[in-house]
Amino acid sequence: KRVCVLLKYLLLFFRSLKYLFKSFDLVHVHYVFPPGIIGLILSLLKKRPLIVTAHGGDIREMPKRGPFYRFFTNLILQKSERIIAVSESLKKEIILKFDLSEGKIDVVNMGVPEKFFKGISQRKRKAPILLFVGRMEKVKGPDIAIRAMEYLFPVFQLIMVGDEKVEEYQEIIKGKKWEGKVNFIGGVKQDQLPSFYTKAFLTLIPSREEGFGLVGLESMACGTPVLAHETGGLKEYIQDGVNGFLIKTLKPKEWAEKILKLWELANTSLWKRIILEGYKTALKHHALLKAKEVKKIYNKALKKGG
Repeated sequence: KRVCVLLKYLLLFFRSLKYLFKSFDLVHVHYVFPPGIIGLILSLLKKRPLIVTAHGGDIREMPKRGPFYRFFTNLILQKSERIIAVSESLKKEIILKFDLSEGKIDVVNMGVPEKFFKGISQRKRKAPILLFVGRMEKVKGPDIAIRAMEYLFPVFQLIMVGDEKVEEYQEIIKGKKWEGKVNFIGGVKQDQLPSFYTKAFLTLIPSREEGFGLVGLESMACGTPVLAHETGGLKEYIQDGVNGFLIKTLKPKEWAEKILKLWELANTSLWKRIILEGYKTALKHHALLKAKEVKKIYNKALKKGG
């Protein structure tokens, strides 16, 4: 796996060399390290301001790998003209860990593309389908969603959308009586995601840590409520019982108990109001609005650089 990652970034580096012979005003990269290294090199060689967007794992996990990773993460952050954090909680984490000025960091999430806004279904309670969308890695909590199915069998079905360590999580259900109720779809293209969200009764986000959690907003845009672990950026836009649901625990049994309570709520006027408020929240995070915010940051960086 490490070899594949190394090859991916080497290819990205060589592809970026063509920009040495092109004219541009600034460099903007997503993820501080390792993509930030490429951005820093271009920035220094072309004498253009560098903007870097931090997403969470690049701040939280990468520096833990050793002094080399921490050194370059810190170097890129220090040399950047502006830093964009995808949530307020991530901004605070960057300031605390890397001793950066608060004024150097803006907060802008990625935003929800137009394709996710399909309108709100007025149908009664949907089929008992639960949805997980994300990388199949421990930090995203796929194991919590899967293990909750032990207590939700045989009523509910769980659809797992995501790649990475699928085989590892398939082992959890192997030989279990509820094995057939968990479907691993693998990775899908972004254009296909709305069809999964609209079919689901509830989208689960059991992340142990989360920089922002765009999946929640995507689900809200499709008219499907969210049940999320109360962590990171998730608690910045999800208001429990208003536009979605938050849960403090990561115990699968307690997740199952919460899901069963929400299933009973799904035919009520409160449920309809939560869907509507979720949709309104997603609209406030439309990708076009976020693009305008990023453009202002570009202008700010260019003004200072000039």
